[in-house]
Amino acid sequence: MSDCELPQYYVCKEVVGRKQHECCECIAPIEIGEKHLLVSACWDGLPGRYRQHLLCQEACELVRDSGMNDDECLAFGELDEFWRSDRPPYCEPELPSRRKLWRLMLRITRRERKERSR
Repeated sequence: MSDCELPQYYVCKEVVGRKQHECCECIAPIEIGEKHLLVSACWDGLPGRYRQHLLCQEACELVRDSGMNDDECLAFGELDEFWRSDRPPYCEPELPSRRKLWRLMLRITRRERKERSR
């Protein structure tokens, strides 16, 4: 998904992993038995399938809903890039939504490091 284009179809559901998968946002494993988001969609005739930890999904929704990305969603796999890039001045840490995103990203980063150290 690029530039938040509208897909021809979009199916989004919360599932429990039957095998280990990789989160498209933080790249940490989604463990067997872990609830996560599964999205199947088609953009410009090209199907795509993405899996996100529920925590990563929450962070992406916060970015979209708080206006941090000009009221647009983040394309799948762009949360980390958004987080590490220069953010617009209206995304100052003192804003409540900004503080919440800082806390979510800290939890996501800790999880990613923990998984990589295994």
